[in-house]
Amino acid sequence: MDKLMSVEKNQDDIVIRIPIDLLLYAQSHREEPYEITDVDAMIETMKEYLLTKSNYGEYSDFELFLDEFFSWAYGNCETWISSPLFDEE
Repeated sequence: MDKLMSVEKNQDDIVIRIPIDLLLYAQSHREEPYEITDVDAMIETMKEYLLTKSNYGEYSDFELFLDEFFSWAYGNCETWISSPLFDEE
């Protein structure tokens, strides 16, 4: 289990890596552990969960995560983000 989670940028994309063996290990060593019995089915469910409409309106859970991330970054005065709507005030 030498691989760790990572977030990288290639020319056109942000690539989020979650090594499967790390994920399986982490889930099996939780306080309330889970055993993943079908990795392929888990990944398909994860994709569906992240990319389809959530229970909170018209956006996916991942889109809501991204929106929260950018709001957090702006609210914490990260230097790489600005807002034409709020910066002029």
